[in-house]
Amino acid sequence: MDQIFHFCCSLLQPLPQNRALVLGIVGVQGSGKTTLARHWVTYLAQQQIPAVGLSLDDFYYPDPVLQNLRATQPHLIHRGPPGTHDVALALKTLQALKNQGIGGWIPNYDKSAHQGRGDRWHWVAAQPGMHLKGVVRQGYLYLMQVDLEGQPLPLPDSGSPIPIAYFAKELRCYLDQIEHFSLWITAETALWQLGAHRLSYPLQQMPLGWRWIPTPVRVVLLEGWFVGCRPIADQGFDQAPWPVDTAQARTQARVINRDLALYVPLWAELDHLILLWADFRWSHPWRAKAEETALAQGKMGMNAAQLEEFMLYFWRSLHPELFLRPLRTSADVVITLDAEHRIVDCAKLTKDGM
Repeated sequence: MDQIFHFCCSLLQPLPQNRALVLGIVGVQGSGKTTLARHWVTYLAQQQIPAVGLSLDDFYYPDPVLQNLRATQPHLIHRGPPGTHDVALALKTLQALKNQGIGGWIPNYDKSAHQGRGDRWHWVAAQPGMHLKGVVRQGYLYLMQVDLEGQPLPLPDSGSPIPIAYFAKELRCYLDQIEHFSLWITAETALWQLGAHRLSYPLQQMPLGWRWIPTPVRVVLLEGWFVGCRPIADQGFDQAPWPVDTAQARTQARVINRDLALYVPLWAELDHLILLWADFRWSHPWRAKAEETALAQGKMGMNAAQLEEFMLYFWRSLHPELFLRPLRTSADVVITLDAEHRIVDCAKLTKDGM
């Protein structure tokens, strides 16, 4: 990963003067997109360059919206393909960061919510100095006010209220009995005021929520498994590779291909695109290893049969050979990996792809 990072660092020079530089990172699942983005944000912070990392996953629709989509568009079995993201929110967020507006919220999708179905909460990530107020209604917490160091902040744009069931038993018994809550975030704990009771709650057990970015950033990193991918002609599916090899699979692929067109304005905000290129079939064992680790740690994960169905679903949605391979001649940097995540080749491409 260090070698990839240093090879790509030339893309940061020079940084634009009046806006943030936006870098896209794309690759099959398990190729290292998130790790590369995290590495960059840490390095830039050490260089006193404010940076923020975004994932396309952050912009999944809230669970009620996804549930309605599945009812009307049965091909959207899982979140992930084009059509399951709030592209308008993603574009608004990226443009605000790019244009260096001071202060703003970045959504954070909680994939563990609803037994792994996932949700975006109308909540905020715990940050020292924050004071939150809200109400409790019919088993849900509704956020009504957020202050930071005594200064009021706008509320996040959207999301689902948090069910009381999300919290530990010792907190739930009090939440069930009150109508209003108040919450102070310190460096180590969350201090709840629940009626006449005050409780201290570990920060690491607080719900995931929108992140507040208080200052302008200079670099924005957007990573995801189809960042920068563009629709192809319908004829491209006539002889599509496995597993897009049935009439039903080709029909599904064509529908998702049309949904991909909605994301093109988002890709237009990218200054550079980095492709982590690998044989798409290697993403299966890479993901299997991650699932095995999660299950061994007592976390939620997929068994072998579930993972097989999951990977086939994504390959049928946007097949890497049809959508990632064209980026080998259009991305600004192409990093080729082998089955062990070792770098086989690094290439910087000129504007004409040569």
